[in-house]
Amino acid sequence: MLVFALVLAATASVQVPQKARPVDPCSVLTAAQVAAAAGIEVIRAGKPDSSEIIPAQGENQKARPGNLCVYETRSEFGEIIIGLPDQDAAHFRRDRDVYFATFPGSAHPISNLGQDAWISAGVMLRLLIRDDFQVSLSTQYYQKTSQDLLIRIAKAVLLKMQ
Repeated sequence: MLVFALVLAATASVQVPQKARPVDPCSVLTAAQVAAAAGIEVIRAGKPDSSEIIPAQGENQKARPGNLCVYETRSEFGEIIIGLPDQDAAHFRRDRDVYFATFPGSAHPISNLGQDAWISAGVMLRLLIRDDFQVSLSTQYYQKTSQDLLIRIAKAVLLKMQ
């Protein structure tokens, strides 16, 4: 009985280490992984160039090219973008609640996807993977199947981050 108790205590204290939170959004998924998950060709992937950043700054938006990775396609979806918001789970939920209250009907939760997930305007999926790690996924253009495509990519992100 003592041996069983020791074995139980030893296994209870063993923790599986979590993967480190990626710093580079282009390391979340490779171009090949996005292409496989989305079922479309990805021509190239990389961070936005300064010509895309300057207009965002002129519109008083926070331009953070280091937190975005753009996957160029020739599909009806246009570019696929992966972002790494720098915020905690409380901010994620607050942003969700504010968006849902401000734009009712424009967003809805996605069940059984990470700790929490929601989609807005049919083109942006916010995914809370764990309290210290979230990802935003979006398509440049709305299509009827944008949500399905974003969910497939989110599942690939979750699979890689396990």
